Amino acid sequence: APIPFLSKEVWLDDSRPGEVTLVFVWESMAAWRSVDTEELQRTLQQRFDEAFPHDVTLVRAVHEEHGRGIHR
Repeated sequence: APIPFLSKEVWLDDSRPGEVTLVFVWESMAAWRSVDTEELQRTLQQRFDEAFPHDVTLVRAVHEEHGRGIHR
């Protein structure tokens, strides 16, 4: 099944080489939460790792910070 986000933005900052910011826009909180299962996240991570076999470090997940990163 497709991931139900409306759009994705990729931001690059020349002052931070190698750092990429991804922003996803969701139709609703329900759509966003529909991908928040351990099994689906594991599957998506595996697919990403297979397609992009380079070291990746998650620097920040704003949506996980209390009261930040989610607005409409």
